[in-house]
Amino acid sequence: MIVNDKTKELLIVPMKCGSTSFRKLYAKDKDWFDFSSNKQLDRLPFVGVEKIHEMFRITKRDINQYNKTLIIRDPVQWLISGFRFLQLMNHPKSPWYPKHLAKHLNKVRKDKHKDLFFTDHCCALPDRYYFQGCKIIKLEESNLSIQENVTPSRIAYPELDESAIQLIVQLTEDYCELFGYDIEKSIKYYMEEIL
Repeated sequence: MIVNDKTKELLIVPMKCGSTSFRKLYAKDKDWFDFSSNKQLDRLPFVGVEKIHEMFRITKRDINQYNKTLIIRDPVQWLISGFRFLQLMNHPKSPWYPKHLAKHLNKVRKDKHKDLFFTDHCCALPDRYYFQGCKIIKLEESNLSIQENVTPSRIAYPELDESAIQLIVQLTEDYCELFGYDIEKSIKYYMEEIL
């Protein structure tokens, strides 16, 4: 989350929606403050809108005075990005992460937010950060001038088997409805253009 107190703007960039790229881009402008640069705020034990409200409460800002923009991402690409990112990890709090996509997606489906690192990177789809009436920007349609990919290309893009596809459809149903994504088109795009 990046905030500009002068213009009363809040840019909400959930994990796996270009958050590293947006942080680098806005770091060049001293009027913008990146909440994740404050470890106390970044490590709050909340997810989504609840975390944003807590950040604003702690920093004594009135969230109702800010215009909000939420960056979202194609749901298949978002889920795959989280999976690929975690293939790099050996996180002390969660020393194992599934190596097969369907097992990973099943873990996402069952997530109870006990491991917020996992939840933020893999389970809290950007709709968890949605405020009624906020401006929406789809990452894949943005003209982001800095494109920082944290996951190296040596981490393979996984194939989508039938069980993975079923879980993706199940996990993204509300997200697709809210933001107007066609999950069949997203799956087809992934399988034809990204793999």
